[in-house]
This record gives sequence, C-alpha cells and structure tokens, in this order.
Amino acid sequence: SEAGNKLITSEKSTDKNSEQAKILIEENAKLHENYKNIEMELNNTKSQLNYYKNKHDILSLLNETETLYKNRNYEKAASNLIRMKNMKLDDELKTEFDKLWSEVKAKGLWIIYNDGNKLYKQGKYKEALPKLIITSELDSSLDIMPWITYQIAKCYKATNDNTNALIFFKKVKNNYPNSEYASYSEGMIREIESKKINNK
Repeated sequence: SEAGNKLITSEKSTDKNSEQAKILIEENAKLHENYKNIEMELNNTKSQLNYYKNKHDILSLLNETETLYKNRNYEKAASNLIRMKNMKLDDELKTEFDKLWSEVKAKGLWIIYNDGNKLYKQGKYKEALPKLIITSELDSSLDIMPWITYQIAKCYKATNDNTNALIFFKKVKNNYPNSEYASYSEGMIREIESKKINNK
C-alpha cells in the first residue's frame, strides 16, 4: 500500500513537472516570437532612418549642385551629378536630378570641354583629364566622342597611367572603328603592350 502511494505520488509529481515543462516551453516560444517581432520593428526603423538620412544627404547635394550651377561653376556641379548618377533616387529626387543634369549639360558641357581641350593642346594633360572625363560622362552621344575618348587615353598615357590608357585606346578602337582615331589608337595599344613585354 505504501509502495503504491509512493508510485501515485511519483506519477503526480512527474505529471506536474511535465505540465510545468510544457508551460515553460510555451512561454519561451512566446518570448522568442516577441523578440523576433521587436527585432523586425527595429530593423524597419533603422531602414527608415537610413532612407531619410540618405534622402537628406542627396537633397543637400542637389541643393549644393544647384548653387554651383547658378554660380557658373559648371565643372563642380557636373562632378556632383556624375557622382549621384548611380544613387537610388525616389521620383521627387529623380525629377530634380534630371532637371539639373539637363541644365548643366546645356550650359556647361562646352565650357568644360573647351577648358579641357585648351589644356590638352598646351600639354597640361593632368589638368585636362578630369575636364575631358566629365565631358564624356555628361553626354556620351557627342559627335566628337571618338576624339574626346582618344584625348582621355592620351592624357592617361602622358601621366604614365598605362592601364587606363589601354582601356580608353581600346574603347576608341572598339566603339569607333570607322574613325581616324581608331587606327591611331591601334598604334598606341601596340606601343604600350610592347613596352609591357620588354619590361618583363
């Protein structure tokens, strides 16, 4: 009888422990679920904050660019726009960006190019290079793009950056095969590549 009572008490104790274990498991699952929800909300808040911070930064950059444009500092305005070209912009910012891009391109493109071309002709390749690159990025459909691309390649070569020189000479050869600069570029490519071989 005593042994039977001990067995019943032991079974009751086991059932009670098992019940408590179930409750603990359920509470743990609820806590885990709450934690996941809080973590998700926190991540959403961080994303929103990042979005507004980025939007604020982009808006500041657009405002700065507009001021530069109004002050006729076309080169810096164009540099800012080129930097922003691959940023994610919402519709409002994209409209503002496109408007500024058109204005800078319309009024500043030839001023920037003429400055670069003048420096190029004076043999000031290092100073000419950024102006020529900006011109090519502002409007890659210009009729004189074969010449501008060739000028960029020559500037790189003159400043001993043969890696970039090769890239741009090849760009002239591949993108503008019917231009006179394609054959000039081919000669330059051979010259750079033979120097590479001789230096090995």
